[in-house]
Amino acid sequence: MNSVSKLVFFVLLLFQASSLFALGGKIAGRISDQETGAPIIGANIIVESYWENNQVFELSVKQGAASDKDGYYFILDVRPGTYSVKAMMIGYKPMLIEQVRVNSDRTIRLDFSLESTVLELGTVEVTAHREVIKADVSGTQETILTERITEAPILRMDEFVNKVKGVDLVTDNDGNGLSIRGGSVRETDVRIDGISARDPRSGNSYLSLNSTSIEELQVLTGGFEAKYGGFKSGLVNVVTKEGRRDKYNLSLKVDMTSKSDYKFFGSNPWGNDSWMAKVYADTNFTYFDPSDSLYHVYCWEGVPDDELLPTGFPSELKGFKGWNNSREGRKNYQVIGLPANARLTPEQKRAIWLVQHPQYEFAQRPDVYIEGTLTGPVPGKGLPFIGNTIGKSTFLAAGKYENTQFAFPIGPRRSYTDYNGQIKLSSYLSP
Repeated sequence: MNSVSKLVFFVLLLFQASSLFALGGKIAGRISDQETGAPIIGANIIVESYWENNQVFELSVKQGAASDKDGYYFILDVRPGTYSVKAMMIGYKPMLIEQVRVNSDRTIRLDFSLESTVLELGTVEVTAHREVIKADVSGTQETILTERITEAPILRMDEFVNKVKGVDLVTDNDGNGLSIRGGSVRETDVRIDGISARDPRSGNSYLSLNSTSIEELQVLTGGFEAKYGGFKSGLVNVVTKEGRRDKYNLSLKVDMTSKSDYKFFGSNPWGNDSWMAKVYADTNFTYFDPSDSLYHVYCWEGVPDDELLPTGFPSELKGFKGWNNSREGRKNYQVIGLPANARLTPEQKRAIWLVQHPQYEFAQRPDVYIEGTLTGPVPGKGLPFIGNTIGKSTFLAAGKYENTQFAFPIGPRRSYTDYNGQIKLSSYLSP
């Protein structure tokens, strides 16, 4: 095996290990006789179909198990979702439990009590109920389903997670991120399908997730299992959607705000009508001095004593002496390559200030937020050699684009832009 083959094999092994590490849930329980309570040996339990938007769809690849000598069974690595689970045994009526919600890293208890019969009759259907006490959960965690994410009036996923108790969206010296139980943003990890989204250099995790691609979101804030590591405060565990062989599914979310929707109240503090622009550059902005009965221009003659200032005048501008003053503006000379003792006219000093404080336009474009996810079967089932594998494969293709205008531009930069893409291929190589 050459070096390239070894590298490919290692990458495939790594991704396969990551998938098995933290995605699936577990269904377990006991099969018994309804009259006697005795265990039923060899009963078949099958995850028969899945629920989506209150509709039932058949699974292309079904999972199942058989009960042991004591009537117990378990089914491993069941992807998060809502399913119908059926128990069958010769001599008993089949029993179907519908709308069973399976969560990542959880064990769902399903006990079947089958009724004996001589003739094969119709299936007994039961609707699963939400458990009040989660016996298999020792830590503190919040499980969020895709339906709850869709109904929330929030665009960004980090803002949604911020609503969970004990989780705060903060900005500090370490950067922007989630603080769980008061910890640093570097002590929180985000894992997508078992793969960490943490930046290895800064230690911060990527939070700008695509909500349309998420099947289930877990927020763990304490009592972590032994298989988790590499963080101290908490974990955001993301499970993305799985494609289906029987249909294509498109989820799209578009949000846009008007370009005239300003993000501040009152006047623009950096605009021509602001105090700063009026004092430093407006040649028509004046004050009246009763001592000489004359009007004086701020930008030429500077800021007067407090008794001559209008109400609300900002204190940080009171030290300005006016461009007529020979010492005013000298700190700006070296910025443009002039010596500190250069002699400039008041008009030239004002012109320099205007160049150094350009009035960038803002709020000229709308805010745009677009998310989309497409899932379905991988085309090419009839191809030779690889058609058999493709016939068992599904894909997920997702993308997000965000362009949010700043309340005020940071120099020539007017907006925050973020985008990402996801591609996932899943295949059942063997039963």
